[in-house]
Amino acid sequence: MRFGLIVAPLLVGLGGAGSWWARQRAADQVVLPEFKDLPPGPRAPVVPAFGLMVGRSTLAEVEAYAKAHGLNCHDTSARALMKAMRQKKKEEKAAAEARGEEVDTVSKASSGKKSPMEQNPQVRLSCEGTQSERLPDRARAPGEGRVLFIFDSPTHPLRHVSYRRLHRSLADAFRDAEETYGWATGRLGAPPEATRSFPTPAEGDDLTALVPGYEPFNYRWAWADLAVSVTLTNFGKRGIDVYEAVEVPWPIRADAPVLPLDYVAPAPKVEGVAAADATGS
Repeated sequence: MRFGLIVAPLLVGLGGAGSWWARQRAADQVVLPEFKDLPPGPRAPVVPAFGLMVGRSTLAEVEAYAKAHGLNCHDTSARALMKAMRQKKKEEKAAAEARGEEVDTVSKASSGKKSPMEQNPQVRLSCEGTQSERLPDRARAPGEGRVLFIFDSPTHPLRHVSYRRLHRSLADAFRDAEETYGWATGRLGAPPEATRSFPTPAEGDDLTALVPGYEPFNYRWAWADLAVSVTLTNFGKRGIDVYEAVEVPWPIRADAPVLPLDYVAPAPKVEGVAAADATGS
């Protein structure tokens, strides 16, 4: 009887430890989303993105690009943020122990516990405080904001790059948006998707009336493998937002822009049926 009383708690403890290790192993796993193959449809022309190529540029190339042009970038992905938070807790725990303070068991456990959110290998390089003159692809109107680079994982090519800046002056914002919209239309033609016509003020016109608050001017060019966006939004006292982006539309595979022009996605596999039978050939 006593043996059973001793063994039972021990087994429970071992079971709990096993469960903890199982959760840790699960958190260490890399779980990629389910991407879709390139759909049929027109392909995009070659669109350089801030001097890089969406669908082709690697993480190492983007990091070298950021260093060369003085961009201050940090990985703001869930994985990186959770890792940084865990490291901070470890340092706080070590500092408390060095001062002779007792660290509770909850704090000890949380400093080493990994989150399932870390299974997502996405990399999000956020470059705050980027001045427009640092971007080498073309001359932009003066501005400062955030450049964002997104990769599905450290080994996947660049999926998304964007530049968002907030102006305090409506005149400055309009000049910036006008230049950005002009670049896009000059290269890609009139936008197939537009919430409203881009304002064309005559001399003496009031920009406030032409760019009313909280009514975004959205423009988008989209193909099977790529999308380009330009947006102008007046947020009133918060400022006027100008945004441009080049990206592979989610969840299309990130390397879609570099696939051959005659690429045809393979027929979906049907379990227990040969590929030729699945397509009816």
